Amino acid sequence: MHGELIRDTAANPEFNQITNYPDLEDLDDPTRARLIHTNRWVSLWSTMLRLRFMPPNSMRQVAAEFMRSPVGRQFWEQARDHRRLTARDKHDAAFNSLMNEAYQEARADAA
Repeated sequence: MHGELIRDTAANPEFNQITNYPDLEDLDDPTRARLIHTNRWVSLWSTMLRLRFMPPNSMRQVAAEFMRSPVGRQFWEQARDHRRLTARDKHDAAFNSLMNEAYQEARADAA
């Protein structure tokens, strides 16, 4: 149900206004929808890692590739503090660290 709700939210500018987090309020609808959709991917990857559907080394490769894109880096710049504050356990903290490492490496490579 959550996935469907987020899908519908990302697809409809009117629904985008419902989840108008302070970090997103100044963004236009297409940008906000892109970030919400990107969050769905990141949440899926976290779940895949949690359920051991994806091993940590594969997740590191996915994270590195994700952070090579401007969309991935923009998402992480806006979401990482919120994801850190809302981490509920060691898995979330470890996943966030993995993503942050990939982000830092991508920034260093881009510079």
